Amino acid sequence: MINIQIFLYTYHTSKKMKKIIKIVFMVMISLVTISQEVSKEIPKEVKSTSQKWSLTSENELSYDGKPYTGKVILDNKGGKGYLNLKDGHLEGYSYMESQVFETSFNVVNRKFDGEYMFMEKINGVRQGSIISFNKGNIEKLKGNGKTIVYDLIFDSQGKANGKMVKGKEELIVKDGVTKNKGLTLLVNLNDEKNGVNLKIFNSSNNLMQEANMIDKTDSDELEGILFKAFFKTAK
Repeated sequence: MINIQIFLYTYHTSKKMKKIIKIVFMVMISLVTISQEVSKEIPKEVKSTSQKWSLTSENELSYDGKPYTGKVILDNKGGKGYLNLKDGHLEGYSYMESQVFETSFNVVNRKFDGEYMFMEKINGVRQGSIISFNKGNIEKLKGNGKTIVYDLIFDSQGKANGKMVKGKEELIVKDGVTKNKGLTLLVNLNDEKNGVNLKIFNSSNNLMQEANMIDKTDSDELEGILFKAFFKTAK
């Protein structure tokens, strides 16, 4: 029987993911050599450590007092990447990489759209998830951890279909439900369709445990993490 703790692995890694992104992002910003902005016009690309960055009360990233539209460049020995912004908010494709993680995502009209990838690099092995979004709604989830591999597709009602594999054991998920040795596992999207919930019931249909396989994932929440880390460094 597959231990329930295995299925909750991605819940803990999603929490860990946010902490890793914030810490590495702050380090990347602090190490980049400060560039010299000589143009009076707002440049299309700006180094992350420019002294002209600020954060508004509406959590808009501003350059020289105006919400920024363009690319923020990150590049140093410890990591590299870039963020694309429009009017001070994430918009378009962004990418960050360091020695311990790699992530990329696409934002359209303040919503994730396309693939959101996050991979940790552990002893040279890539572990993580790829979430496929359509206008902010999760449609697919693929990933691998130390002991489990999952490949799920979600229907219009948010119910999962696919499989979860641990070693030689394979659980087939159909219409959001799978069963294993007297336990019933429900795998569904949350009400906003931007997170994945798990519920475990025993043979008497009593709820044993409930948790998030994937936490609520939206661009505003990611901005709250990245921009606050950014603002603390780019004074």
